[in-house]
Amino acid sequence: MKATPIRPLVDSDVVRLLITQRATRREAERAITALHGAIAASKPERIEPEHYTPLLQFEEYDFGTIQHAWDKHNTTLLPRDVYWLVLDLFDTDAATRDRIDQLYRRAAQAQEAIAELAQSIGDDQMLNRQRASYILARQPPRKLDAELRLIATEDAFMDHLRALKERGGKGVRSLAAEMRKVDADAARSSTTINDMLAKPVVPSGEKTVRLLIQVLLRSIHNDTSEALVDEYMGVWSRLIIQRTRKHQAHSWLTNALDRIAKAENDAIADNRHDYAYGLHMARTIVATALESAAQQEGLDHNGTLITSIPASDP
Repeated sequence: MKATPIRPLVDSDVVRLLITQRATRREAERAITALHGAIAASKPERIEPEHYTPLLQFEEYDFGTIQHAWDKHNTTLLPRDVYWLVLDLFDTDAATRDRIDQLYRRAAQAQEAIAELAQSIGDDQMLNRQRASYILARQPPRKLDAELRLIATEDAFMDHLRALKERGGKGVRSLAAEMRKVDADAARSSTTINDMLAKPVVPSGEKTVRLLIQVLLRSIHNDTSEALVDEYMGVWSRLIIQRTRKHQAHSWLTNALDRIAKAENDAIADNRHDYAYGLHMARTIVATALESAAQQEGLDHNGTLITSIPASDP
């Protein structure tokens, strides 16, 4: 007996899901805005370098990053430890911290709901990504903005840019020429642009990415607003921060593995076999976690991004 094929989502299903996504996104925006507004309200009148420099000395974030935590117009949720760094910097009282903690949890739950919905569309229901890109690419830029912050992965962001390129109908040579007209320094060759769009990871050059997005949007809609470009760059910034955190986690696991291995060798040399066995088990667990994380995040054993992963169809 043949298995019944899974019915692919039809366009009406896509529309229904997009409506749900918009509502979920608005709820998340309100929660994140409330969080950033509360932090802004607790901000001292002046923040001098001597206040934040010692605090950030051993942290992965710079002052430019943590400033987004009290930007009332920022609707992108930052990592939790950024907010707690800011609260330490502001020297907030316990009552304020409790209130901000509640606001953060509410915003994080709303953000998780968005991610879960995006995941269900992408995997659980086997939505054809090529057809989804086709539908989304034919929405006006203002409607594309409504879906933008639902993007949770670098691959999804690059899918989105490829969809913009297809809708605009311009080849990489035309895009490269347009970029040179706007900003020759930030522009890249057609070969580089083609490579950027083909990979499942977002490029790291902020000026070049911003220029590419401007040109892609202009090919669809002649009057592209800076606010819309800023929305795209907000998502880009969030994905870059996520990547940095993943690389650092990989580095921490690698360092832990090296230290455990050294301690195990020392224990064997000292004939402390029970202790060495325990360390061996710990090393096995950490090595397994490292291998699993590397495979899931597209990293090789050296923590380098694997760029040979096939890109999704635009």
